[in-house]
Amino acid sequence: KVALVSAEQIAENDFALQPSKYILSEEEKSIEKILTERGCIALTDLVEIIRPLSVPKNQSGTTVLEAMVADIKSSGELGMPRKEIVVSEEFLTRSRSSLLQPGDLLMSMKGTLGKVGLVTNMQEKVLPGQSFCVLRMRENAPMTAETLLQFLRSKLGQKLIQQNEQGGTVPFLQITAIRSLR
Repeated sequence: KVALVSAEQIAENDFALQPSKYILSEEEKSIEKILTERGCIALTDLVEIIRPLSVPKNQSGTTVLEAMVADIKSSGELGMPRKEIVVSEEFLTRSRSSLLQPGDLLMSMKGTLGKVGLVTNMQEKVLPGQSFCVLRMRENAPMTAETLLQFLRSKLGQKLIQQNEQGGTVPFLQITAIRSLR
């Protein structure tokens, strides 16, 4: 298929040139129509999106756990991570905002895209792995983390996530694409 798009349309899509941004299947057109008719809330109105800091190698200091995609159970709950990493106190202080808290959602944005898990009870200090972003519910959000989890894991939620996929060998989602999810 071929589509003629304007410079304005390309700018609206953050200059992304993936055909999936401009050539929609009948199912995608139907989804877009439903979303437009019902009115939606932008993800950034529901959550604060936190990107984890890159963990420097060969540090000495405190041992913490690192959540990985494999730690998300089939139920959508984050299990107890098994990977241990050692981080300096200075790094731990800088990454304090990304330490996982009950009610946080983790969404994979690199490699396995769109896998979403809910943090329920963390007894230890846990940092998200580099393939995640943390979705922390805003206090005034009109839904719970559990409701958002179910939506993001639904067929519609996964389709919306996959529409923003980029990359060839290793698929990824840009943080701007995650922010624009609705």
